Amino acid sequence: MAFQVKDTQLNATETQRNSSDIYLDDAVEIYIDTKDAKDATMQPYDYQFLVNILNTKGSLRGTGSGKNFFNASWKSAFVLQGTVNNNNNVDTGYTAEIAIPWAQMGVTPKSGMLVAMDLTNDDRDASTFDYFDWAGIAPNSYAQPKLWKVVQLQ
Repeated sequence: MAFQVKDTQLNATETQRNSSDIYLDDAVEIYIDTKDAKDATMQPYDYQFLVNILNTKGSLRGTGSGKNFFNASWKSAFVLQGTVNNNNNVDTGYTAEIAIPWAQMGVTPKSGMLVAMDLTNDDRDASTFDYFDWAGIAPNSYAQPKLWKVVQLQ
C-alpha cells in the first residue's frame, strides 16, 4: 500500500511500538478482513495496521469483542515534505509505503479472492485533530468490517 498525504503541519510524538496512541499522530491505517465476512465487530481474521510519520508501528487483530495488539513483522517507510513538530513553518505532506506479508495474517492470496478493507488517514495539527477513511465510516469506529469496502485480488 502507498499513501500520498497533503498536510501543512507534520506532527507526531509516539515512538513506542503497539502504543494505543499512535492514531493520535499524523498516521495512516489499514484495516483488512481476510474473509470478507462482513461481521459487525473485528474477528480473529480481521486486522488493523497503523504507522505514524515517525515510523512507529501498531498491529492489532480482532477478538470477536474487540482487538488486541500482536507483534506482526511488516515494513513501512516515509518520505516527509516538511519538518516534524515545527508548526512555525508550512509543510506540504508525506508519502508512506507499507508492505505487510500475507503470511502475517495467515493468508495465501489467490486470484479472485475477496477481502474487505478500510484505509484511514489521521491528521494531528498543533491545536486540532482530524481523520478520514476510505469507507466513509468516520466519525464512528473504523473497527466494523461490515462497513469496509470489498476488493478483489488479481
